[in-house]
Amino acid sequence: MDATGKKLVLGQPVIPPAYAARFGTPTIRRGNQGEQIVQVPVNGTWRGLPVTQIVRVAKADTDWINEGMIFAAPKATVLKAANDAGFALPPSGERTLSDGLEMQISVAGLHDDPTHSMLSCGT
Repeated sequence: MDATGKKLVLGQPVIPPAYAARFGTPTIRRGNQGEQIVQVPVNGTWRGLPVTQIVRVAKADTDWINEGMIFAAPKATVLKAANDAGFALPPSGERTLSDGLEMQISVAGLHDDPTHSMLSCGT
């Protein structure tokens, strides 16, 4: 349920038939702070790095959203690939852009698994 008592329902994403085998079953759950977390397992690559999941986290009744890809690669490897793609992230892996709406782009290692990292963008 969300803050208004409405039940959260995950719709079925439309996946072109040629890519259907690359996506698993999406899940939706509540995080520890009430945020909505949608996770889609992926068997793919981005710039040669293995992508294992697409994640979207949103807080109800706010404009805060964070979306990203989880890679089976350490932070330094994902950071290099992101910068090779033109993200211009500093060594910390975090960059904030502001043009009326503030957006943060970051690369971070996963706390529970340093062999995996997330490239994300959020408001």
